[in-house]
Amino acid sequence: MKKNKCIRSVLCTLAFASINVCQAASQYTNFTDEIACGKVKITIKSSCQKSDDEMSLNTCKPQNLKIGRDNGSRSVALPELNQDDINSIKKEDGSIADLFVIKMGCAQVAGANYAILYYSIGGGSEPYSELWTAYDESGSLLASKNFPLQGNALEAVNKKMKKVHSIMPE
Repeated sequence: MKKNKCIRSVLCTLAFASINVCQAASQYTNFTDEIACGKVKITIKSSCQKSDDEMSLNTCKPQNLKIGRDNGSRSVALPELNQDDINSIKKEDGSIADLFVIKMGCAQVAGANYAILYYSIGGGSEPYSELWTAYDESGSLLASKNFPLQGNALEAVNKKMKKVHSIMPE
């Protein structure tokens, strides 16, 4: 009888420990990624659940962006896109909610600083599978037609951008 109680106690302890490990694996982890770009400070908050393997995307809740300057700050849920980009994505039957910032960086063009965000759906070759946005020194989102970088200049910045915790597996 005493032996059975001991065995049950050990089994219950092991079962309880494995439940906690399984629950911990399915929980979301909060991340904060920041950069300073001229007078603008960009903060992206992400809450993600790690994927089961390195070939699967992480599961993330919508990201939040905070843009700070000397004269205050503003916060917005991401993706923050201009209307032309939204219309283009919808035209291609894409979903704006699938876009997550996976990199952010700074670019200097003609003496002005721009914060650059690189969005991705995590793969694919559709026109909406990746998107670049830029913010000027006042923290305002630029229209795509006013994007400060194109071609090789954009690729050079891309190589220096900081990884943002989000849908991309480690």
